[in-house]
Amino acid sequence: KDLEDIKVKIDRTYQEKPEMKLLAYGLYFGVITGLRRGNFAGMKAENLFPDAKIPYFLVRDNIISGRSRGKPGYIIQKDATKTSTGKPIAVQMIQPSIEIITAVARYLKTRLNAKDLLYPNQPGQISKTWKRIARECGFKFLTPLDWRHSYATIGAIHLEKMYKGNPAFLQRCCLHEDYRTTQGYIRTHAPEFLDVF
Repeated sequence: KDLEDIKVKIDRTYQEKPEMKLLAYGLYFGVITGLRRGNFAGMKAENLFPDAKIPYFLVRDNIISGRSRGKPGYIIQKDATKTSTGKPIAVQMIQPSIEIITAVARYLKTRLNAKDLLYPNQPGQISKTWKRIARECGFKFLTPLDWRHSYATIGAIHLEKMYKGNPAFLQRCCLHEDYRTTQGYIRTHAPEFLDVF
């Protein structure tokens, strides 16, 4: 419900500001997919397939800071996640609902050129830009790391409904090599867990 509310507030706040709405929707896609910042930074409009029989997106490029590799600027790792390289990974569009994520993906795909990034600025600015949007729209700010915790937690709470009760499906959508990593991202102290019981 909180994630749905963010979309409503973006729509209302930027109704007359299409450029800001496009920027906010691009970042919102990162929030609802729980992508790592590097993979989100490499996400292009051509990677979105909201009208496929099973809506999905492709995780392709990983953009990382060159500082960790002793190089200036950013490095683009082709067809890579944090733990794998060599081929793109298809991830189903699921959270917060198929209707919402496909509507957002269609909006982005029809307003961006195929090679355009969902977030056109430097990856290091993602958190700062999202914080500004959260303040302007009046919703709680979540860091990119919070996006990942949120995705895993919501997935665990709705494992039966969203992932056919199979933890391996949630693990795959989190882009983790091991389910124990996914478990580490699930915030079991969240009050929503009590509601499920």
